[in-house]
Amino acid sequence: GDIVFKGNVIRLQLLGEYILEGRFIIDPKYGPQYECYGIYSQFSIDTPEQARTFLETILTPSQVEKLYDFSENPISLLEENDLEKLVKVPGIGPITGQKLLDRYKKNKVIGSAYIDLLKMGLTTTAIASLIQTYGDPHKALSRVNKNPYCLIKDVKGFGWEKADALALSMGFKKDSLERVEAFCYYYFDKIAEDEGHSWVDINVFLSLIQEKCGIEDDAKVVRYAKILLGEIEEPGYEQFHQNPVLFFDNKYSRIGGMKLRKIEDNIAKNLHRLAKTKPYKEIHPEEKKKIIEQAEEKLGFVYTDEQKTAIWNCLNNQVSILTGLPGTGKTYSMKAIVDV
Repeated sequence: GDIVFKGNVIRLQLLGEYILEGRFIIDPKYGPQYECYGIYSQFSIDTPEQARTFLETILTPSQVEKLYDFSENPISLLEENDLEKLVKVPGIGPITGQKLLDRYKKNKVIGSAYIDLLKMGLTTTAIASLIQTYGDPHKALSRVNKNPYCLIKDVKGFGWEKADALALSMGFKKDSLERVEAFCYYYFDKIAEDEGHSWVDINVFLSLIQEKCGIEDDAKVVRYAKILLGEIEEPGYEQFHQNPVLFFDNKYSRIGGMKLRKIEDNIAKNLHRLAKTKPYKEIHPEEKKKIIEQAEEKLGFVYTDEQKTAIWNCLNNQVSILTGLPGTGKTYSMKAIVDV
């Protein structure tokens, strides 16, 4: 869709890609839009052609021509960061000159980082997601360089195989703790999404780590698991002791992701809270027959005893789970409940 923004911006090139900095506002007259703080081109300035294109986005055509009349390599004037020398160019005063120096400096940092992220094989969509998370391409690049497995957590849909290939190409070892941690995040999110649960038997889990991460040493796999469970502290990985990645259920000898464990725990607490509250509407038992009959008349069929019990139980409890095979009348039972 279209995007509307206002403010002092550079001249945009057709089909160019840009980074927009600003805040979302609702204008009383023109509606939703962005108040622009700055807009920067997403290209490098390594070649003469790229350098001229960059200058054309932040200067008027006549200013660009005057720069090239003044110097065969205008970018060198910007690299020197010498305002006194820059204002000798006809048509560029102190204010314009300083803006040009500031814009050049910021574009160089942002543009080069963006290009480096593209070279890593990241799509523009993935880069946009990282920029939204970390604020700008430079911070995003720093994060990815430090641990490319962050892409699994920070970019929705970025899978294990792609992040793993990037990390291994950057020198991460196959038996590194970072690799095992990343696989745990990926695996438990995947089984929750695909299979609807977030647990696995501890022995199955340990075997899976050995298989997928290629770690043959049983003792190392167990030690890694204990570090990610927060049971032991490892120099350089103290964060896991405070914020474990994994959760172990000793009663059933199963292991799961801590992130999903916290989500499930929060859901359970809220369900328990709702279940203890009084129904929003008190329904006297004598009204049961009347409610059922009205629903049957409206829908044109008769409920079974099991369906009547289900309807009555839902009406008298704040939390209910209505289950049944296809064709058993769940939808029609809900219609009676909704009408009340």
